[in-house]
Amino acid sequence: MDRARGRIATGRRSLGIAALTLGATLVLVCGTWALLALRPSENGEPPIIWPETGAAAVGAGDQTALSPGAETTRPIASLTKLIVALVVLESAPLDAEDPGPTFTMDAADVAAYEQERASGGQALPVSGGEVLTEHDLLELVVVASSNNHALSLTRHVFGDDTRFLSAARSWLSARGLDSVTLADATGMSPENRASAADLLDLARIAEGSPVVRALAAQDRTKALPAPDGGARRSFAATNDMLNAMGIDGLKTGHTDAAGFTAVITAPLEPNDPSGPRVTVVILGAPSAAQRSLDVARLLASARGAG
Repeated sequence: MDRARGRIATGRRSLGIAALTLGATLVLVCGTWALLALRPSENGEPPIIWPETGAAAVGAGDQTALSPGAETTRPIASLTKLIVALVVLESAPLDAEDPGPTFTMDAADVAAYEQERASGGQALPVSGGEVLTEHDLLELVVVASSNNHALSLTRHVFGDDTRFLSAARSWLSARGLDSVTLADATGMSPENRASAADLLDLARIAEGSPVVRALAAQDRTKALPAPDGGARRSFAATNDMLNAMGIDGLKTGHTDAAGFTAVITAPLEPNDPSGPRVTVVILGAPSAAQRSLDVARLLASARGAG
């Protein structure tokens, strides 16, 4: 894969900002209309507008562009959970419609919930004796970003955290994702780190998994049994950019150490969902609103490259 810092060109195509060289375009970002100015660069080609803080990467079809700092590792927050899902699926494969094996939640799962709730992370209720399938747990992890269910999933599949982390290191090494390091399955640790460049490659791997790709496109979990035996419940996706600008995946995250992070995917041509894909990676955005604006700008860059 050919990578270029700031701009990439393959043949007659270059990755630049949007369809017009002069003027502006209006983009709806999380309910707010944002004006994106389109300014010509010195050579007459429109520039990529990289985020002012953090790092970013864009992939459009077989092209890649990296911002300054895109090969420096940074905390990734809940983007960790994409790795969790992929490593679990290698150890315990599922078809897209396969619920997989069932797991009975126990005292350790309840303790994980209490621990994550106390720490201020994303924690969703669980009770001893509750039965969840592998697919249920993957859904709670990828769609609803539940920290305690990430711990439950990895423990039930691998036995303990140490074995999961060992499996994750092997999985990452085998795919050449050398910048990625994990210290836990939740993303809360600031030692969960990666470069934007490697996360771009990770996103392409995730898009190749029918299970992960389908889950990452859901705006809610399916209705799951309540831990107390009450009415079934579902949880909203934490990716608040889904369905805006044609975005159909994958994951967002936030911690104090990481700032606001995202790995976002969409069709390169909005009216051609089966055609080439575009991926945007954002690390270290200072707010959710800025993260959304950065994604909008870079998505416009990719779509204006043709």
